[in-house]
Amino acid sequence: MRLLSRTVFVVDEKKNSSINSDLEQSSAKENIQETNRTQSSLLAKLENNYRASQSFDGFEGVPLEVIPASDSKDSISDFIRNTLPVIGYAAASLGHLTAGAGGVSKFIPEPLAKFLDQNILSFSKLVNVANYTHKGIEAVADKRAWEGLSRLAYSAVVPFMPLESVFTASGISSGPTMFEQAQRHKVKFSNATKENPQGTPSSALEDLQENGKAFLSMCQETFGNLFGANRKVFIHPDKEQGHTMFLCAWGNFLGAIGGMLAGSNHHSPLGKASSIIRNVGGIGCDWAKFIHPDINNKLSAIFYGVVSICDVAKSFTPKHVSHILSHFSMAMNNFANYYYVNTTKATTDKTFKDYAAVAA
Repeated sequence: MRLLSRTVFVVDEKKNSSINSDLEQSSAKENIQETNRTQSSLLAKLENNYRASQSFDGFEGVPLEVIPASDSKDSISDFIRNTLPVIGYAAASLGHLTAGAGGVSKFIPEPLAKFLDQNILSFSKLVNVANYTHKGIEAVADKRAWEGLSRLAYSAVVPFMPLESVFTASGISSGPTMFEQAQRHKVKFSNATKENPQGTPSSALEDLQENGKAFLSMCQETFGNLFGANRKVFIHPDKEQGHTMFLCAWGNFLGAIGGMLAGSNHHSPLGKASSIIRNVGGIGCDWAKFIHPDINNKLSAIFYGVVSICDVAKSFTPKHVSHILSHFSMAMNNFANYYYVNTTKATTDKTFKDYAAVAA
């Protein structure tokens, strides 16, 4: 009996030993597999980090799945091109409206109104300069030099103007851009075909040369047909070919030069005369844009019309009232600028619509 018991004990011990051995081997295999998975994951991360550092100097060590090499730059450019203007213009306009309201209402806390009155113009200029510069560079990069340089003219001049003179001086940019839009159908490039009768500029220089020719042609047609049954300006929208916009753009441009010379003295005879010239031309351009098929032109015309009325009024009102009107005018001007500068984006994206008579 004792022998049998001892035999059973030995057998059980061997079985237990075998089971323990199997368990140890299984655990060892699992440990090896886990180690292999960890090593593979580590190698993948190291490879991603290396690829990221090669593609983005400013994002060394950041995994590629966090900053995709193909999408990051595009997303930044898209933000500057499409999102930043919306946020920036909305914030700047709200600031100007609040600052203006602070001058006539006690509901706006005085410290807030004073702070905005002193600082919101700088923010407005920053937003406008960023948008005009970006769209100007975009047009130049697309070899549309006349349009691009006209946009960049805003960034070169307007930041140095006081609040009351910003809109008058901005005609130094809007005048030439409206020349370009009005004469666009006259421009013919060397690679024009039956399918694309206008063609596309082969270089920035060709764009300037062909726009120069179109400018002279539009001058002759516009000023040679101002009156009578055959006039080219202020005609039925179905027959409009850009001559009304071209004529009134002269008011924008010449009034802006006078406004720049007047500087901060917008109540001077030169300042008043410049404001009238610039805004009479501006209202004429607003009419031409309002009947224009492109939606950006239509919407900008509504806001610009309000700005033109305020800009003339503030030249003939006391300084306190003029200052309040300037804030309100700048808020409307920001909204208008957003839509008008979008015509450059629409041209790049090939969604810009020209007058029906031109398209026909």
